[in-house]
Amino acid sequence: MPLSDTLSLSLLKNGASMIGTGLLYGFLIPIAPFPRLALTAHTQFVMEGMFVLCAGLVLQSKPAGLPKDVDTLAQSLGKWQTRLVYWGATACWIPLTFEALNAWWGTRQTLSIAAEAAHILTDGRDWQETVMFLAHIPPALSMATLWPVIVWKLFSLPGARVSNSQRSTVRVKNK
Repeated sequence: MPLSDTLSLSLLKNGASMIGTGLLYGFLIPIAPFPRLALTAHTQFVMEGMFVLCAGLVLQSKPAGLPKDVDTLAQSLGKWQTRLVYWGATACWIPLTFEALNAWWGTRQTLSIAAEAAHILTDGRDWQETVMFLAHIPPALSMATLWPVIVWKLFSLPGARVSNSQRSTVRVKNK
C-alpha cells in the first residue's frame, strides 16, 4: 500500500499521540527541577499534536478541484511531497522529546528565551547543550516543509484561484 494512502491516518495517529503524551507529561511539571521548561514541553506537545492532527484532517479531505479518480488530498500528493509531509510530521517527536528532558537538564543555549523565562543562570553540560542543538535545528528544517507542501497543493488545484470577475459575481448574488 502506498504511503499516500495511509498518510492521513499516520498523521492523525502521530498528532493524537503527541497530544496524549503532552497531557500525561503535564503531571510531571510539579516535580521537574525546571518546572517552567516542563510547562513549555507540555504546551509544545499539545500544540504540535494539534498541528499534526490538523494536517492529517486536511489531507483526508477532498477539496473541490481534485480529479475524479482521487479520493483525498493526500492521494494527490507526489511521492516526494508525501515523504516531506510524513517526515515533517514525524520529526516533531525529536525536539519534543528533548524539550521534555530539558526540564531536568536546564540547558539554555539553544532555547535561550525559554531558559531566560525559567530563570536558568548556568549552561547545562556541554553534551546536553549539543544534544539540544542537534535535536532542534535539523528537525526544524524537516518540520518546516509540512505546511508549505499542503498549502502549495491546495492552491495549485484547478479552481483554487478565484478571478475578480468570479468574486464580483458572488457579491452580486449575495446581495
